[in-house]
Amino acid sequence: MKKRWLCVLLGILLCGLLGSTALAERLWVVTNPNPEDRLHLRVSPSQNASSLGRYYNGTQVDVLKTYADGWAKVQIGPLSGYMMIRYLSDENQASAMPIVEGSWQGTVLYALPDITSTSQQIYSRCMSIMGFSDAWCHVYIPGLEVTGFVHASLDSLLNDNAVVKSWAWVDNPNSEDRLNLREKPSTSAASLGKYYNGVRVDILELAEDGWVKVRIGELAAGYMQAKYLSAYHISEAMPTVFATKSQQLRLEPRSSSQVIESSIDAGMGMTVLAVHGAWYHVRMENLDGYVQASGTDTQLKR
Repeated sequence: MKKRWLCVLLGILLCGLLGSTALAERLWVVTNPNPEDRLHLRVSPSQNASSLGRYYNGTQVDVLKTYADGWAKVQIGPLSGYMMIRYLSDENQASAMPIVEGSWQGTVLYALPDITSTSQQIYSRCMSIMGFSDAWCHVYIPGLEVTGFVHASLDSLLNDNAVVKSWAWVDNPNSEDRLNLREKPSTSAASLGKYYNGVRVDILELAEDGWVKVRIGELAAGYMQAKYLSAYHISEAMPTVFATKSQQLRLEPRSSSQVIESSIDAGMGMTVLAVHGAWYHVRMENLDGYVQASGTDTQLKR
């Protein structure tokens, strides 16, 4: 974190000499100190300028140029404007973007916040709200991997009939690494499993010092470092293994644990979410649970 701010300060000092600095386009994220706040995208680099929308923590922005007075020219999808540099980070942040589940079948998604712009109907049960203005919501559709604008106010989407939650995806810089799920918000706490890139987590609450309390599937809960979680779906690195003998899917990673599914036959495939010692946390269709690694065809790095 200190290194990041040294880089930002150096950039500002250089801007003081040159006026502004054009950058090779780089991807940063919104990072309000208070996750309940939203960051304005302004039409010009001034707090008095009109707002194009207010954006949640975790929203990705392309930084195009930085200025000596602490502003950055950014782009979010088709919108370009200005945001304050101190509320942007080049590290992932815990997402505060609400995921709204409901009936969005046939909802019109516009390319711009303009009903005359190009549009398409979407067929999805959930959408992630990146930001909003008075009459529009700028959304991301997980699964379809598209963004656009819905002609509706934030309150109308977050109505009593919608289920609101927050998701993130494991995003190690090196796709061969795994992210520890910790028993407590500390790197010295016991590991509850090492999770692969692309595993989706439900964000339960924000902890202190860059930690997030999460749940994975229906069974695993603990803490992960926010800087290794993305608010957007990323390429999956979860391996597939096959049972080499009859197996049982268990509630916990121990042989005495309750059996969830007792008919995992030899040859059946499973997606490995994480390695937990001699056990794998796996997903099979709509079920997740634990199987013994020794009963599969692949011994993954512990």
